[in-house]
Amino acid sequence: MRKLLAVLSLSIVAALSLSTVALAVDKYRDYFLASDVEPHVYVAREVFFLRPWGGTTPSTSYVVVCTEAGMKYEGRLVRISDYEIALSSAYAIKKTGQRVEKQVIIPKKNVVIAWIYW
Repeated sequence: MRKLLAVLSLSIVAALSLSTVALAVDKYRDYFLASDVEPHVYVAREVFFLRPWGGTTPSTSYVVVCTEAGMKYEGRLVRISDYEIALSSAYAIKKTGQRVEKQVIIPKKNVVIAWIYW
């Protein structure tokens, strides 16, 4: 009986300590396309002709980009510059309430196809 009580109490203590550790971790939230908007599709060289856009203004545009290396990136469009496309794949909210974004920068020369939901 003592062993059962000891195992039960240790299980409760372990569960409580793991739950407090889990609450301290930032949670990442992925972006998702909330509406059925038709994408504009840009293939290889067409990406070079996208005008520079973005910077300080928040965007509601969603983008999916496939590269030559076979990688697929998707998220909120942050910026298009002369030589690169920046997107935010997810964000975390710290305990203080501050929003931190996980950004990915992709060179335009590596893009094979890009779907942009303006």
